[in-house]
Amino acid sequence: MKNILPIISILMLLFSCSPSEETSNSQAKYTYGIDNWENLGKQTFVSIHVNNPPKMMQDISIKVEATNKSQESFTKDTMVHFDKDESSKNFQLIVDTEGEIEDVKLIASEV
Repeated sequence: MKNILPIISILMLLFSCSPSEETSNSQAKYTYGIDNWENLGKQTFVSIHVNNPPKMMQDISIKVEATNKSQESFTKDTMVHFDKDESSKNFQLIVDTEGEIEDVKLIASEV
């Protein structure tokens, strides 16, 4: 009986110290946003940032949608590629537009 108690203690210690399974579902794969935009007559200049927090190799499709005061939409698509050592990218796009632009938004998806 005295020998069983230390064996049970050791077994409990071994099983209680086993590594727990970690999931990475709570971490964002990428984030993105518009730094600023400016209407230049028939074109709109859009400054964009895209972040890759986990430093994964991935391609992200980004669609820029500019809407003028007449509710006409103008779009431009682009692709951003990240290598494993890259965590962020900043870039600018020119979107062909008409009229005074009221709103610019981004739509992104992983390819």
